[in-house]
Amino acid sequence: HATNIPAVLIGSRHAELDYVDTDPELGLYMATEHLILNGHREIVFINSSKYSQASARKLKGFCEAMNKYGIEIRKECVHFRSY
Repeated sequence: HATNIPAVLIGSRHAELDYVDTDPELGLYMATEHLILNGHREIVFINSSKYSQASARKLKGFCEAMNKYGIEIRKECVHFRSY
């Protein structure tokens, strides 16, 4: 690193620094699949702001799980929070 100060980012990523972060796509996929495998079929997805960095990845994970199990994703069941 240019400053020689050890650093680890939490919750964001940088190509030149170590970081700890979650995988929002996989997390939402796993959560949605868990609901489906427990018999739920009418699942509402409430996402963060459309402008969030992770928003698209979260939606992708949700949609992949729904599609895998052949569950229709109804437009009225996908919401984005406005801040």
